[in-house]
Amino acid sequence: MKPMQCPQCEGGITMEKIASFRDREVVMDVCPKCARIWLDGGEMDAIKEDSLAANFTQLMARLRKQYNPA
Repeated sequence: MKPMQCPQCEGGITMEKIASFRDREVVMDVCPKCARIWLDGGEMDAIKEDSLAANFTQLMARLRKQYNPA
């Protein structure tokens, strides 16, 4: 992948590519100067889906623990 220039900062600041720790398919472009994060098409949806799945899993674990105490 070709490095991107930060659209926010002047002076051609090259952004760093960082893979999400949850989903290696999501690669974020992060500006080392302004610390803004830029996502390519579809990456925000992937993050939302992952967050929804994680929240549902946590909820189910809590309910299981509440109604089936060990």
